[in-house]
Amino acid sequence: MKKLTMIIVLMGMMISPMMQLQAQEVVDKDDIVAVWIDDGTKDTLEIYKVNDKFWGKIVGLKEPIDLDTQNPFLDKYNPDPALRTRPIKGLIFVKDCIFVSNSAKWEGSKFYNFRDGKTDAYEMKFPLVNNKDILIIINGSGGRTTYWTKKKTN
Repeated sequence: MKKLTMIIVLMGMMISPMMQLQAQEVVDKDDIVAVWIDDGTKDTLEIYKVNDKFWGKIVGLKEPIDLDTQNPFLDKYNPDPALRTRPIKGLIFVKDCIFVSNSAKWEGSKFYNFRDGKTDAYEMKFPLVNNKDILIIINGSGGRTTYWTKKKTN
C-alpha cells in the first residue's frame, strides 16, 4: 500500500508542472487587450498596451450624465481636490499592469475606483484558459470580485 501511495504522489508531481505549462501556453499576455463591459455597472472599459505593460481607461458609462448637475460625471470622489473636476469618460484607472506568466494573471499597479475614490491592489484573470470572453477582477484588499465581458465587435 505504501508503494502504491508513493507512485501516485510521484505521478502527481510529474503531471502538475505539465498542466501548468499547458495553461501558460493557452493564455497570451495580450489576450486582455480589448474593450470590456463591467457586468455589474455596465460601464465600458478598455485595456490597452503601453510598451510591455497594460493600462485601462473608461471609454463609456451606462449613465453618462450626473442627474444632480445635468453634466457628464466628474471624478468627484478623488482624494486629490485638484482632480475632482476631470471627466470620468477617458479616465485612466489602471497603469503599469504586468502579466505574470507562471500564474496566467495580470497584476501590478493599483486599480482606481472612481465611484469611491479608493485605490486598491487587484489581479485580473480569465476564469478558464479556454474562455477569454470573461475577465475576473479580484480586489486584493477587500476580496470583492467583479466580472467583465468582452465587448463584441461588429
